Amino acid sequence: EKPMSEYENFVLYLNDNGGKRLEEIYAGAYARYKALIEEIK
Repeated sequence: EKPMSEYENFVLYLNDNGGKRLEEIYAGAYARYKALIEEIK
C-alpha cells in the first residue's frame, strides 16, 4: 500500500494532468457497464 503522501501526490498529479478527462472516461465506462447489467437481467 502506498504511503498517504505518495497517494495524495498521485491524485494531485492526475488532477493537474487530465484528471477530469479520466473521470469522464470512467463515468462513461461505468454507464456502459450498468447498461450491460440491465440487459442481462
